[in-house]
Amino acid sequence: MKLYREVKASANSTGCYLHNDLGYMITPLELIEMTEEEIDFIYSLLPEWTKETKSGMGETFYGTLSHERDLKVINKVKAILSKLKGK
Repeated sequence: MKLYREVKASANSTGCYLHNDLGYMITPLELIEMTEEEIDFIYSLLPEWTKETKSGMGETFYGTLSHERDLKVINKVKAILSKLKGK
C-alpha cells in the first residue's frame, strides 16, 4: 500500500507535481509495512465506541451523538483494518 503526504507547494517550485483541490502538492512516501501485531496494537488504542455500538441508548452515550453515525465510523474503521491486514 502506498501512503501519501501533502505539503504546501511553494511559488518557486519547478518540475512536475500533482496538486489536490486545495493547492497542496502530493508527493509519494516510502512504502510503510506493518506487522499484524503492530496493526492490532494501533487498533487497541482506538476508543471503544469506534469498535462496537448498541442501539437504544441516549445520544450522549454515542461517540458521534448518534447510533447511525457511530455505525458509519465503525464500518470505516473495519474497512481500513481489513485493508491493512490484506483481507
